[in-house]
This record gives sequence, structure tokens and C-alpha cells, in this order.
Amino acid sequence: MNSHPCSHAGWLGLVSAGLLAWGNWHYIQVLSNYDAVRQAISELGAFGSPLADEVNFGIFLPVGLQWLALTCH
Repeated sequence: MNSHPCSHAGWLGLVSAGLLAWGNWHYIQVLSNYDAVRQAISELGAFGSPLADEVNFGIFLPVGLQWLALTCH
């Protein structure tokens, strides 16, 4: 049985949203000086941040690739 590529778009969107939510929660717990009310999530991946590589390559890159895959279908 062949499934249409767009049938996976919903799951990919859920995975993407879940990864962003988990990453936001996880790194807020790890960085005691991060305040989600005053700072944007992009500050977690900013140059000089202690977890910049982990956030950029572990959250932002996979989510960006998922969004790219969704727009290409």
C-alpha cells in the first residue's frame, strides 16, 4: 500500500512542535539564569550561550529541516 506524502505532514508537524516544546522546557531547566518571560528561545542558541551548539544542531536544525520538508510537499 502506497501512502501519499502529504499524509505524513500531520505527523511531521506534531513531531516538530513536540521537539520545540521539549527543547524549550529542557533547556529552561538546565540554564538557571534563562527567563522564558524576558528572553526569546533564540537566545538559547545565541553565540556565546553555553548550550548554543546543542540547541542549534539538536533543536533548530531538525525543526527547520522538518518545516522545509513540509513546505516542499
